[in-house]
Amino acid sequence: VTTWIFHKLELLFDGFHVIRKTHALWRIMFFSILLWMSNYSAVILLVRSMGLDLSAWVIVLGFTFSMLFAILPINGLGSFGTLEAAWTLIFLSFEVSKEVSFATGFGFHIISVFYLVILGVIGIICFIVLPNQKGLG
Repeated sequence: VTTWIFHKLELLFDGFHVIRKTHALWRIMFFSILLWMSNYSAVILLVRSMGLDLSAWVIVLGFTFSMLFAILPINGLGSFGTLEAAWTLIFLSFEVSKEVSFATGFGFHIISVFYLVILGVIGIICFIVLPNQKGLG
């Protein structure tokens, strides 16, 4: 186990060295912030379209807490249950009913899974159709 951990740390440090060497840090930070902003915007729109009239900060807090909770190694199949529990807990603390907070958490998770499946299918198609392109396969 320790050998595996040290190997992963070595790979991490090599990756940081490549980032520093190529001067890509600012681009990576920009695209990371852009990605998180688009995630937050999509979740805000999704939650509001489900009928919850919460402030954007509450939704951002709920989404962030749910995502941090979902990366814990206690997930079930497809992370079902873990994400909904965190989502429900955070929204219950903001006085949203238990039924509504659980239903929106489950709805959010289903839509997220469909989104990932669509992106996965697109990725598989790209790897099958474009195998001879530079950098692919």
